[in-house]
Amino acid sequence: MFVKFMTSLVLLTTAVTAFIVDEALVRRYEVEGRAGEEVRLPCEVDKASCGDFHSIKWYKGNDRVFIFSDMANVKRAEGPLLDRTDFHYATNGTNSSLEIFPLQTEDEGLYKCEITYLAVREACSVVQFVNLTTYALPTYLQMTFEDGSPIDNGTVAGPFDEGTSLTLICESGGGKPVARVSWWNGSQTLPGEYSGILEQNGAGVGRNILRVPLTRADLASTLTCEAENAAMTSPFVASVTIDLNVPPVSVTVTGAETATYEGEEVTLTCVVKGARPAASITWLNGSVPVQDAPTLVNVQEDSAEIRLPDDTYETRSRLNFQATRFENGQKFSCEATNVVLENRDQEPMESVVSLDVHYAPIVRVSPDNVTVNESMDVLIFCQYTANPPKLSHVYWYQDSSQVDVAGYPDKYGNGNVEHPSLLVKNSSAADTGEYTCRVANAVGASEVTNSAFVSVQYRPQVQVVIYPMEPVSEEDHVNVTLNCDVVRANPDYLVRVRWYLDGELLKELPECDGNSTTYGSNSVFCDIDPSKLLLENVFKDFHGNYSCEGMNDAGWGSRSNEAELIVHYPPGQAFITYQPPMVVKGLSLELTCNVEDPGRPAATTFRWYRGSHLVPDETTASWTINPVSLETEDNFTCVPVNIEGEGERATLNVDVLG
Repeated sequence: MFVKFMTSLVLLTTAVTAFIVDEALVRRYEVEGRAGEEVRLPCEVDKASCGDFHSIKWYKGNDRVFIFSDMANVKRAEGPLLDRTDFHYATNGTNSSLEIFPLQTEDEGLYKCEITYLAVREACSVVQFVNLTTYALPTYLQMTFEDGSPIDNGTVAGPFDEGTSLTLICESGGGKPVARVSWWNGSQTLPGEYSGILEQNGAGVGRNILRVPLTRADLASTLTCEAENAAMTSPFVASVTIDLNVPPVSVTVTGAETATYEGEEVTLTCVVKGARPAASITWLNGSVPVQDAPTLVNVQEDSAEIRLPDDTYETRSRLNFQATRFENGQKFSCEATNVVLENRDQEPMESVVSLDVHYAPIVRVSPDNVTVNESMDVLIFCQYTANPPKLSHVYWYQDSSQVDVAGYPDKYGNGNVEHPSLLVKNSSAADTGEYTCRVANAVGASEVTNSAFVSVQYRPQVQVVIYPMEPVSEEDHVNVTLNCDVVRANPDYLVRVRWYLDGELLKELPECDGNSTTYGSNSVFCDIDPSKLLLENVFKDFHGNYSCEGMNDAGWGSRSNEAELIVHYPPGQAFITYQPPMVVKGLSLELTCNVEDPGRPAATTFRWYRGSHLVPDETTASWTINPVSLETEDNFTCVPVNIEGEGERATLNVDVLG
């Protein structure tokens, strides 16, 4: 049987169970052994019933591992168990055994003992089987974090923040069977993820992954890992103590339960409980630390920390100051934080109280600057504090002139004692200006402390200006600059411009669509003035009517009027036609100089040549010869001409029929 003692001194005796099958012809044994120790596999010899034997052979599977023969004087180990086996038999005895030492886990398997008796008898068991089961103690037990870093037994891990999902891995290897690994918190087992990896030799690694969402209940807790298998009498144990930080559980402020008056001393006390490490406290006047608040008078602050039995801390802080009118209704906050809240990127815990101080109104308008597009509504807040809080009147001013809020209900909203904020409806350029608010209560009127500047943006109105303004000649190869000038806009700069030629979109600038990062080294396409379009080396195709649309922060404006760019160029290729088709002596002949492209300005002068001689009197596109004579038969050439020069000449040979 399998005997267990102390883990370090476990002795394993051979456990033998015999099964007799087929009238005792086949015997079967179950034997257990532990790796590194000795095990003996039995094989019973029945000389009394079966007589002397010639030999005993042992097999593991199909491999012979030992042969013994007293008669042949043979005692030899063979095969995979060579050097680790011995055979025990007392002459004329009934018991024999195959000894394996040291036992290895891979020795597990079914062994067969064959006895060759000198005489064959049916009742003799010549074949006996032994099923050997091997066990092994685990060789190690280790704890690690999820990233693989080791955790020494008995150490303190952390600090960790409450809410951290802590992953601990406990692994025990080398045991057979694979060690069962478990996690414990005191006497309570923890639900880890157990897995076993079985190796070829039957040993393996047991692993338990524990994922613990740390809570306040885990303060100073010790987590224990245990590993055990059938080869052990007590488990291997390793433990780790959790160093846990927790946020505060409560923040309370006292000292503002009753009303106070301007000039009186105020003492506020803040108590923060349940934090580890101790919370740090910040006093705020509104949203400003009290040390930076310009209105507080005679500020004094002190604090103390007390360690509680549960290893958390209580922090106390007192704030003393002289009340002024500026503190009426003001929220005083005690903010408490520690490393846990900071690591979570959480706002500090706070407790807020408000003071009741009697004083005349204090007013602030907001926001300081408002920028809207034309036709949008504008809301300007008139925020005030006053005690008593009831207002007797509200006045609004634009550029120091009082706004008639009640007289123009379609233009203005609110601006009264119920709703002091001013709503400017359907804003226009006229609403641009500096706005101030004054309110009053039974104590008196407020003073103007700040203003709100309203800027109403509207879309640009533009015009195209061409430089040079006069017509240009194609022959000069000049550059022309088109400017999309702002006539009226807010803001008065253009961020994008669309350029049109004869009503068709020509180009939108800048071409990078405002994203120079996308274009990388080609950011030159972004860093341009979109209101300028440069036409280089202008030729006739640039002629046309140019217009533009500009965009500012308010959006796209309307398209400008068209401005014509006039490009002069000489006429194109000429060709000559004539009537009648048959030129007959004595009749008339009309020659016409035609031009596919008359140029700009269009050609109105034509030079005619007869042969190589200029005909000075003929300067129009048509030349009539009447009557035709035999001398008319010749080559006729015409050249179209405008102020830019001559076009391509055409020549016609005229044959006269006599």
